[in-house]
Amino acid sequence: MLYLYGDSTPFPLDDNFVDTLSALTDACVALLRIDEELERLSVRADSTRTAAGQEIARLETIASSVVRTMDPHIAQAASPASGQVAVRVVQAARGVLEAARTEAAARRDAAVRELATAQATARASIPRALEAFLVRHDIPHGRTAVLWQAGAGTSESPAEARCTLSAPFKLSAELDLAIPAGHAFAQAVRVADLARDVIIRLPVSGGWLRKGTRMKRTTLDRWFVTRVEHDPAGRLAYSLRKAARGPSPGLEIVLRGPGQERPTVRQLSESGPALSDPVVLAGPDHDNAQRVWKKLEAGLAGLELRRTRLGNAVFEGRPITEVPRPALLAERIINAAAPLVRELRLRSAAPGELDLKRDLGGGRREEMYVSTEELTRKFSNLSASRRKLFDAFGLGEDLVLEALMQEEAGHDTLVIVSSDEVLDHQQLARKSA
Repeated sequence: MLYLYGDSTPFPLDDNFVDTLSALTDACVALLRIDEELERLSVRADSTRTAAGQEIARLETIASSVVRTMDPHIAQAASPASGQVAVRVVQAARGVLEAARTEAAARRDAAVRELATAQATARASIPRALEAFLVRHDIPHGRTAVLWQAGAGTSESPAEARCTLSAPFKLSAELDLAIPAGHAFAQAVRVADLARDVIIRLPVSGGWLRKGTRMKRTTLDRWFVTRVEHDPAGRLAYSLRKAARGPSPGLEIVLRGPGQERPTVRQLSESGPALSDPVVLAGPDHDNAQRVWKKLEAGLAGLELRRTRLGNAVFEGRPITEVPRPALLAERIINAAAPLVRELRLRSAAPGELDLKRDLGGGRREEMYVSTEELTRKFSNLSASRRKLFDAFGLGEDLVLEALMQEEAGHDTLVIVSSDEVLDHQQLARKSA
């Protein structure tokens, strides 16, 4: 359905961005809270190491003092017995101080290990924060792709599918897709169930009477689709097998791929590896391959929405649990959405709201909105430096403008402010009320 801005001009994305924005803000707040917790634990770990180092340094000072005090008694002892006593005093003091230093180091190491465990626990929650958003929404201007793989055609080995999301700021994520038991793609799909009279010419050996290679018309209606690829790099391909179960000869049809301008087909062995070089598909062969692809694309479109669990997720070349600062990931997500949010604010029908309309047909429209105050409240308890990341949204301009217009009758100059100033105005308004 077509989405519109509040001023009834077309919205560039085909989804309910108001819901997306709310969920995106929640996800970024969760990431920033993890960032705060990691920073707090890191500061505690540094303080623990510093305190332990200072304690050990004090013990070293005591040891040096004992040695300096006893040295004259050892060097100028009035008798051998008194000298031996001085030596034993030094040895005893050294033993006590060494034990104290060992205990201090052990306490330090135990505390640091405990903090490291807490940091690992905090990092383990990063995927959950991102998963809560990605299972239902896409990152603005990102790309999605689906990989579907048929199982052996039994309940013990069902088909599997996953969705790959690629954001414009070096974030990629894979999410498992749920395939209902009765779904057409719960197992290998017969070509005839997608399209009829699918014929492709394939190269075959001429035999001993006819040298060279000739092209033979092969009807694929009774073959099975066992794999479909649509990756973020733009590769579109599907594989066919003669049998739905067990090893059988196959074909790989690549409609598009990096560096590939025209569709190709190549034959696969029963175990999978290619048996022939790719052959360009043209004319009716090309049209038949495209007919099957369009049906596959339409059939798998609904599965892309059935996301269940976040699998691998990588940000700037490393797993998201190993990202030094989750705040950097949150900032990238915020900045990806910010141009749309600012435009939404400018085109919304009412100050202090972000709204979209959806054309339902028949002269009816549906309106979706969220107040800017509701969104700012989501991140109001973050630290000032982290709240400031949301300034990219420009959420506070309408709120502060409204406050200034109430204070200065008739003065309607637009003022660009930070999120801290917005929150100050909100808190002031609540107190006044």
